[in-house]
This record gives sequence, C-alpha cells and structure tokens, in this order.
Amino acid sequence: MKSSNTGRSVHKARALALSALADELSARATAVTVPLYRVRKSQPPESFATGVLLAVEGVKFLLTAGHIFDASVGEYFAAGIRGSMLILAGVPMRFRTPGSGDSGKDHFDIGIVELTGNEWEAIPSTDFLSIDELSGRLPHPPTGSFAIIGYPVTTQPPVLGAQITARAFRLAAKASPKVAYEALGYDAGVNLLLGFDKRKVWSQGRLETAPDPMGMSGGGVWSFGGKLLAAASSPFLAGIAIEWRNRTQHKVLVSTRIDQVLLVIGDKYEKLRHRIGMKLRD
Repeated sequence: MKSSNTGRSVHKARALALSALADELSARATAVTVPLYRVRKSQPPESFATGVLLAVEGVKFLLTAGHIFDASVGEYFAAGIRGSMLILAGVPMRFRTPGSGDSGKDHFDIGIVELTGNEWEAIPSTDFLSIDELSGRLPHPPTGSFAIIGYPVTTQPPVLGAQITARAFRLAAKASPKVAYEALGYDAGVNLLLGFDKRKVWSQGRLETAPDPMGMSGGGVWSFGGKLLAAASSPFLAGIAIEWRNRTQHKVLVSTRIDQVLLVIGDKYEKLRHRIGMKLRD
C-alpha cells in the first residue's frame, strides 16, 4: 500500500507540473481560440462549439469542426471575441470524408469560414494566428505532448446583454500510440488522436472528472513537440478537434491534422497556394 501511495503522489506531482507548464505556455493559443454561439430567433445566444482564428496573407478565417454547421436551418452563428459577439459573416464551407454522408465515418469533419465585413476587418491581425504558428508537418502517427483548448458548454455562463464572459478549458495530453489508430480505424496521415479519459484529470491538486468536452469541437490541438517538461515556447497549432471517443477501449479526442486543413484552404484559394506550399515544405 505504501508503494501504491508513493506512486500516486509522484504521478500527482508530475501531472500538476505538466498542467501548470501547459497553462503558462498556452496564453497565445487561448487568445486565438474563441467560443461559438448559436443564435435563434427570440432566444438568447447559446454556447455550443469552439473555433480558432487564422489569417493567411491577409485573408481571415475561422477554423472549426464541420459538423457544427449541420442542421442549422433558422439560425446563425457568432464568435465571442473581445468580450462581445461578432456574426460569422461569410458562407461556412463544410469538408467531409468522401462518401461519409452524415454518418460517424466522417473522419475529416472540418468547417472553414472566411471572415468578411467591416467588423472583422477592424479586428487586428494580431488576434489571429499566422501561418508561421502552425505545425506544418508531423510524423505518422504524431508523437509528443499536446494541449487541447476549447469551451465546454457545461462551464459557460449564460449570455446576458451585449457583453459575454467565456471560460476556456485547457487539457494537456499525450499522443495516442499506433495501436489506437488501428483499433479505431483512423488514418494517422489525416487525424491526430490524444488519450483522454474525463474521469482521470488532475485539477487543483485533486484527481477529478473533467467537464464533458461537448462544445470543444472545433477547438485547437496544440503541439509542444517532444516532452512537455522540456518545452520552453508557445505550442504550434497541430489540429482541429472534431470528436470524442469515450465508449471504446482507447478513449481519445480526435482531431484533423492542420496540414490537411491547409491543403483544403490552398485548393479553394489559389492566391494562397504558394504560401501554404512553402509552409508544408518547412
């Protein structure tokens, strides 16, 4: 029993140290991650997802999970930025795995909105990630330490009036092994899997149950490179979170790799292809 307690204490100390370091290094990542709201007629705005702001050669985008735009008749979407909500002007582009339809076989599941209009043009470029802050290439399967940042709906205060208050949730996690990709049917060239069991998360010195990640869809997955304890700079955006697999042997958060998202943007925007190609060759 003494040995078990010692091991638990070591694990606790290490987990808390890693979480504290991840928080310290993730200020920039949190700043470009925004809560998304669903707005319906005669109803208050409802927090329901997360997005990441990105600018490439002056073109401003919001990146998120594609499925959040499904079944959106009679509503519109807004992002929480600088304490207020801005409508996502521009038509959402929905990208899915070919032939997946609306089934759970959509392992790509990316939504992109080009942000247009005077209000978005007035937002400083520093509020958006630059392409140099993205992880251009990752091994297959990805390895190392990561952070996931998003806005779980269960922790968000209700929207009252014109001003909003949103609470980001940050989670440090390790890349899943190759066996997890094989067991769950994911392609390591398209997806990035991170181990996540919500019943076993260290917080405030205790082993607790994390918030349900519903609402973190579209949040960024950020790479620290190798071991988190050796990290000394802000992480790079490595993926966009799309799914939580919690009823399988391997409990994982699933994301679509950012290099694949860049390929989609380059295909749609000819003027950005050269810059994106340079990044993917880094």
